[in-house]
Amino acid sequence: MRPLASLDLGTNTFRMLIAEKAAGRIKPLQVERAIVRLGEKMHKTGSFSEEAMKRAVEALKVFRKKADKAGVAKYKAVGTSAFREAKNGEELIRRIKRETGWEVEVISGEKEARLTAKGAFLGLEIDEWPVLLLDIGGGSTEYTLVDKGKVICTVSTHLGVVHLTEGFVKNDPPSQEEILFLRKKIRGEAEELANTWKIEIFPSTLVGVAGTPTTIAAVHQGLERYNHKLVHGYTLTQKEVEELTQRLLELTTAQRRELPGMERGREDLIVSGAILLEESMKAFRCTRLVVSDCGILEGVLLEMLEEER
Repeated sequence: MRPLASLDLGTNTFRMLIAEKAAGRIKPLQVERAIVRLGEKMHKTGSFSEEAMKRAVEALKVFRKKADKAGVAKYKAVGTSAFREAKNGEELIRRIKRETGWEVEVISGEKEARLTAKGAFLGLEIDEWPVLLLDIGGGSTEYTLVDKGKVICTVSTHLGVVHLTEGFVKNDPPSQEEILFLRKKIRGEAEELANTWKIEIFPSTLVGVAGTPTTIAAVHQGLERYNHKLVHGYTLTQKEVEELTQRLLELTTAQRRELPGMERGREDLIVSGAILLEESMKAFRCTRLVVSDCGILEGVLLEMLEEER
């Protein structure tokens, strides 16, 4: 059976998962990722820059070659926050089709959250429900309350780490005023969300998805080389998240770049991401963070298998 591929075209990072069907499930074969900064300066212009579009297309050309070499028979590429918001999103979609042959489906924030929830819990042992699923992206962050694998409610916010960083962090390292502003903004939106949902039983566990949580897990362990098995399911207490956040805030971008486990290209964004994680845990009264290295890529592939059946 020829393999399948899913592509997640995010505001900051593009990722591709190549997998094959195995007893009705998916068996990962190859993962590719590229930090393209597609949403760079979008908060000012509302459009993709020419440089960002070039980076995006070049990354997808590389992905296409690797998918063809792997013999991929079927694929699905989904565009998220940046594609939903950019004035010239359709222009980039046409350009991707013309130069790579791939078609891009732009999905809503709600569908993004549901696909993420479908894939995020693969291989995780959750012993206490409900949980808060937090998908931290470059342009948006999705908050999803999940009970025994079922999505109860979900909201897509504009608390993306690219937008937060470009909009509010001007100093290196960030000033105390910038840190306080970020904390106030994030905590305010998260607490309002928690109150709107009228949660009866607050989740003790926050399951973190995407580059911020996986980088936090890798840095906390001091991993010289990224290891999915050591990152997926890694757990930190709220206190450990707070301590690591404080450590990151005290360093310059150059110093963060040299930390074992820091993904190259994320050393500036991790400041906003770490604060977002910490303040979300506080707002929803979560006492531990469980990191998931699965999410929308796996969710898209599972949906493809369901459609075939």
